[in-house]
Amino acid sequence: MDENEAVGRRLLYADCEGFGAGTQRPTSHHGRRWDSWGRPLPAVEKRQDAVRYLFPKLLYNFSDVVINVMQSHSVRQIDDSIVELFEWAEVSHVSATNRFGLPHLIIVINQSDDDSNWNPIATGQQILNEQQRILEGYYQVKAMAGRFRRVGIEINTLEDLLLTSYASVQFIRLPQRQSVFCLSTQLSKLHSMIYQLSSQSLDEKLHRRMLLSAPNMDEFFRLAFDHYSNNVKEPFDFSAQLISLRAPPAKMAARLSELMMATYKALETNGDRNSIVSRCCAVVTPLVCSVMALDAAWSFENLPGRRVDIFCGETDQTTQSSWGSNKNPFKVQVIEAFELFTSVSLKCEFQDASGRQCVNKNATYQCHQNSQGVVIGKGSYESQLFDELMVQWDNGFHSRLEAIDQEIDSQGTLQAMRNATWRIHRSAVEALYSTVKTLEIPDLMVCAWCFCNVSSELLACGHGICNACLAEIAIPASEIDQRLRVVHSCDLHDPPCLFDSPLHFFQLPVHIGRRILSLDGDTGHGVIQTSSLKDIENRMGGEIPIRHFFNLIGGSGTGGLLAIGIGIGEWDVDKSANHLPSLVRAIGYMGSTLKEAISSAFGEDVASQRIIGSRVQQETNFANFHG
Repeated sequence: MDENEAVGRRLLYADCEGFGAGTQRPTSHHGRRWDSWGRPLPAVEKRQDAVRYLFPKLLYNFSDVVINVMQSHSVRQIDDSIVELFEWAEVSHVSATNRFGLPHLIIVINQSDDDSNWNPIATGQQILNEQQRILEGYYQVKAMAGRFRRVGIEINTLEDLLLTSYASVQFIRLPQRQSVFCLSTQLSKLHSMIYQLSSQSLDEKLHRRMLLSAPNMDEFFRLAFDHYSNNVKEPFDFSAQLISLRAPPAKMAARLSELMMATYKALETNGDRNSIVSRCCAVVTPLVCSVMALDAAWSFENLPGRRVDIFCGETDQTTQSSWGSNKNPFKVQVIEAFELFTSVSLKCEFQDASGRQCVNKNATYQCHQNSQGVVIGKGSYESQLFDELMVQWDNGFHSRLEAIDQEIDSQGTLQAMRNATWRIHRSAVEALYSTVKTLEIPDLMVCAWCFCNVSSELLACGHGICNACLAEIAIPASEIDQRLRVVHSCDLHDPPCLFDSPLHFFQLPVHIGRRILSLDGDTGHGVIQTSSLKDIENRMGGEIPIRHFFNLIGGSGTGGLLAIGIGIGEWDVDKSANHLPSLVRAIGYMGSTLKEAISSAFGEDVASQRIIGSRVQQETNFANFHG
């Protein structure tokens, strides 16, 4: 391959055994003559099934270009090869739904006569005209054409039928070995055809945002292999499986429903009930859409389709899809969140003749009761508010997703698209908190910005925030070290809440985990730990205190006291070696309580903080240890 062609467009060639797949034993399996008298090994039978039934489905559904080589010895042989191509395509085509695209087909006529026409276009026209009789002369092909005609697809020529299973069909002849110059020329043409069609397929996937990264492709191929190995009759749903690679958080439905319920409760308390549907949808719908868009942007290097199509279960608007919502993680979780929200938030709107209002909600409805618990009627749950909410929610959700698609797609680069996604989400979040000033998120473990991830930091204002959102709202704090970032305020307030002490942190690569230092108690009053920590500090250069190498420092017994000294008291290692024995003696021999000793060593503020574990048990352990 030309080096210029290989940059970013490297081709992977996969060879197979043709339509006679698996009929011959592999060379490595050929045994001695007397082995042939025995019964065939099961592994050979399994291999034949795999090569004949499993691999062709993978090749058809994952290949950009399929090359079929047939001999030019007889017209009858070409007929049979084309019929086999139809049979293979029909079986493989129904084995997948929501596929990224159809493969291009190149038919190579090998060992052609020296006086053949070597022009690929002329060759294709000639062969298609000669083989036109296949449409009526072969039962399998005739039946296949009839099935397409019955669903409204016009089939008049052999090429029409081929294009129902392949993105394009091209032909090329190769000469016999004696014609070296002609062979070289035709091979060059074949290479150009392969590269051009592969590039065309990649461009199409890129345009439709279906182009997978190498890691995703590897995972995806494994999913398909497992599927075809275990589910012979069920088609492989490309779109559903693709989204399952980076499924939304399992608790997204619960978190979104909590958000909806908190918003509805705040609006119901502070406003007109008659306009609550429009006000609730106006702030919640854009946010839920942006949450989905943001999670998808973080999960996929290249988003597999438009956001509205992903949510609806369609990745190709040009084909009919029967993808049910039960296979779509995004749709399932949003529907589940909405149903949970409506079932526990909307009261039954039944009123009896005297004007008494039913207060029961759908989730717990048994009969009509008023606020005093008196049964005021019988019948089913009824709510006009629910009907209005359903209509506005459904219409607003899809229109908002389409608007997000248009805004993000207008960006030129992948990074610009990600920046636009965050900008849209940030605007939706700030609009929510601005409109619903009394909104409170009950679970501090949930990020108050994306509502998907677990909080990794607690801002000074009380809002939890995850690492991904923290990286988005922070700004550089140093011109020397770009990793150092700072957060001066939280915009989830009106006006924004300025922090007295800004939050500084290092933005490290996502694959770097938390660095934890665990210090166990020992019988040497911390001598062993301090000595080991001193050696580590010296090996790291000796200029940076050991505490700066860890995100979390903890311990038990004397190790716990040492952790407090290093982490909170900002002891260096030398100071720890001097202060720790005195602190241990104060607790063990001088009768001080743990709180008194910590207060004396580090101050009242540190002593008043919560220490994980039972303080009584800790004090008992120290007494027993030193008694």
